[in-house]
Amino acid sequence: MARERGKLVYMVYRALSYGLSPMVHLHLRWRRVRGLEHPLRWLERLGRPSLPRPAGPLIWFHAVSLGEGIAAIPVIKCCIERRPDINILMTTTTLSAFTVIENQLPSGVIYQFAPLDIPASVDTFLGHWKPNAIMLMESELWPNLIIGASKSGIALVLLNARMSAKSFNSWSGPLLLPLASLMLSKFSLISPLSTMQALRFQLLQAPPFIINFSGDLKYATETFDLSDVDKRSIEDLRVQLESRRVWMASSIHRGEEEVILGVHKVLNQVHPDVVTIVVPRNPLHGQEIAQALQKEGVSVALRSRDDKLMPGTNIYVVDTLGELRYFYRLTPIAVIGGSFFPDLTGHNISEAAAAGCAVLTGHHVGHFAHMVQEMRRLNPLSVLQVSGKLELEKALGELFRNSTVLEARHRKAAAYKAKATTPTPHHSRHHPTHSRQPSPALNQPPPFTPTQGLSTTADPTPASGDHCSASDDQSPASSDPLLPYPSSGDPSSALPASGDPSQPLVGATQIRPAPAGPSQPLVGATQTSPPVVRPPASLAAPLAQPPATLAAGRQSPASSPVPSGKLLAAGSSICCCFQWFRSLFLLLSSKRMI
Repeated sequence: MARERGKLVYMVYRALSYGLSPMVHLHLRWRRVRGLEHPLRWLERLGRPSLPRPAGPLIWFHAVSLGEGIAAIPVIKCCIERRPDINILMTTTTLSAFTVIENQLPSGVIYQFAPLDIPASVDTFLGHWKPNAIMLMESELWPNLIIGASKSGIALVLLNARMSAKSFNSWSGPLLLPLASLMLSKFSLISPLSTMQALRFQLLQAPPFIINFSGDLKYATETFDLSDVDKRSIEDLRVQLESRRVWMASSIHRGEEEVILGVHKVLNQVHPDVVTIVVPRNPLHGQEIAQALQKEGVSVALRSRDDKLMPGTNIYVVDTLGELRYFYRLTPIAVIGGSFFPDLTGHNISEAAAAGCAVLTGHHVGHFAHMVQEMRRLNPLSVLQVSGKLELEKALGELFRNSTVLEARHRKAAAYKAKATTPTPHHSRHHPTHSRQPSPALNQPPPFTPTQGLSTTADPTPASGDHCSASDDQSPASSDPLLPYPSSGDPSSALPASGDPSQPLVGATQIRPAPAGPSQPLVGATQTSPPVVRPPASLAAPLAQPPATLAAGRQSPASSPVPSGKLLAAGSSICCCFQWFRSLFLLLSSKRMI
């Protein structure tokens, strides 16, 4: 019955999207006039290819924007390295992603714009490229694309799968839940970012045995190559900043510049030599910020003009793409935007940590809550969350005044990245454990104290009652049941003693088929603690029943090619990419697609 309701909702969606196609075409042309679509290749958004399909098997990777596209590149490189006979098609939606990713993809990868989710565009695109498998990044759930690919016998995989609380509430409503259940039943593999994300997909009735953990691909992203001219320009900027106090606000959204510039004015009164580097999420937003400041008589340097930092210039606006990691190396302090307002969902903080910055962010981290939690679990000093302008002023003022605090946060952030990206040996699960304080919950942060856990000595040690470890290799145990690691602080301790990663994990929440019952509100999920995600009322009835039978031809849990129970250390780029490819290869080989 649920499947029939899902088909009915999909038929309504398909009819509406078909009827609105003329309006969508007009809107696309209007976006092209405004410069939001590619002036020459905008027809690719209607499914019309600009290149012929090469012979042989083809895998299609799709990402909506720049961040998701960057995360897909390591997997693409791994696929090419292990199976050079496979053709790779990469698509994105936004023009900003196209500008950066086009020059970062390996040679031979076909790059196109993704089709709009209207029947004619999707059918034309699939009919031309005929992919053997589709790899959707993170949260790209489009009904016409997913159902159309399934009808054509194309395998579907959701990589780095995530779903925000807002999206989950929308999909779990009585109207859209049948459609969500229908779409998720078409996937052969869903690889979520965290246990919380896995629970959300299960609550939307995704078959539990297709959910497989493989780590967060954003830990495996690589630094982009810049031209010699851009590298020299950044090196010149480094020289100009050597004698100045510097901090950077990156990935800021509209409205957040008021917070950042307000903090800058306060700091500038105390430290006249301070330089604030502002990196908006959208380059056009950066140009608007620069123009507004210049109208107020403020001296601003703009990256796209290659402006120099003059003695009276205290604000440097970066309105370019693909250079963020290089700018992290120029600043000792990084404030990650997209996190100061309730409707925002945060951004990747591991890049700033990798550069050794003291990392600050707001409390609205959304999709990156697991990353913040993991950093705080390893060491609370590796990231500091502030609630707004006043706390940000206080934190930055303390970091500028106290070099000991700043250096300690540098070390802890760098130590986190080093530990997160070091492959953990699988042959041993015996690691010393220590009695430590649990890290505070994300939603209820402790009272703000920039120097918490620090002494006044050159080498800070934890004070009594502080959540701070005595050394870099000791970290507080986590009391969060959603963390994918046991409380020993080492991801490898979750591996079995035999070293076989296919065996069940020790101390990890397992997603496996299990009989439903009154004590098991989640179908197929073994609860190790009281459930954190509460299903809406509309989900109560479906969750009391076993998962729906899979589509014809889909394998049963006993014969599924997707390896179960593999929870790799998040951030191990080698293990992470290998696991993605292994799952993908087993999946496609079992279906005889490659």
